[in-house]
Amino acid sequence: MAQPDPNAIANLTRCLRWPGFFPGGYVDQFLRVLPFEEADGYGRTVQVNRTTGLGSVAFVNPGSALSATQGDTALTTFTFQRIAGTAQVDVSDIEASADPNDQLELQVAMRKVALLRALSANVIVGGGGAPSMAGLVTHATGGQMVDLAGAAPTLADYHRLVALVRASNGFLGSGADALVMSLNAKRQLLSILEAAGSASYCYELDERLGRRVLHFEGVPVYVSDGLPAGSPTEIYAVKLHGPTGIRVLHVGGSSDEFGIVVDDVPNQMGVSERAAIVRGYYALMVPEPESVAALLDASVAAFVP
Repeated sequence: MAQPDPNAIANLTRCLRWPGFFPGGYVDQFLRVLPFEEADGYGRTVQVNRTTGLGSVAFVNPGSALSATQGDTALTTFTFQRIAGTAQVDVSDIEASADPNDQLELQVAMRKVALLRALSANVIVGGGGAPSMAGLVTHATGGQMVDLAGAAPTLADYHRLVALVRASNGFLGSGADALVMSLNAKRQLLSILEAAGSASYCYELDERLGRRVLHFEGVPVYVSDGLPAGSPTEIYAVKLHGPTGIRVLHVGGSSDEFGIVVDDVPNQMGVSERAAIVRGYYALMVPEPESVAALLDASVAAFVP
């Protein structure tokens, strides 16, 4: 018996496509390690009481009067903002297609990718004017900023940046848990470390990412394409863990799925489409001003491809 012609076999096969893949070229290690926390029931805003003054406490002799001390606090408000997109496909196209992929499901998955890319940028550079979310650039204020005025960062600048993060962790202060920068800024950092023959960096396994990442002063360095790729740029040090670690609050959805909610749109008479809404409702919480520090207007022009 003769073997069938390969083309004939291919033409009789309905499954002509692998399941869909998404465009690459986007790296966001920071969003993958940034904690997400569900915050249902707070309405449009969440308010946090920040300590502004501790009051004095002194040692006293037995029987002596205790000093009257009082701490000062101030309310800080974090506002949720919406982000959403619609996925839709034609019903007749679905029924007439031999494609084994679920077309609407593929569209929903693509909208999730687009949503996370927009969220990634807002988490860092969001200016806070509605409907934009307030990002790290908005929360880094006062003495937590180092303006390089267009100069390239030096090793001393990076040491200073790490030292500026000193948020509390329970009753005592704690240091930075991460550095966040663009890929070009990371290349610039590696260049100055290698030129200095520095022993202050190494690569260690990050279990959340499943790969080894650069560590500077024992602090992991995460790349985010949410930062503009050009020059000048901003570079951040942040606290991620403990009660004063920064986090993304979300309403609805699961924290394991970045708080994304998918709503099926009911079928409408006279409309030959199936649709779904992919949405999220987010606020970036920064519990203390010292949870974030920034190098602003940093030049990495020599490392922009």
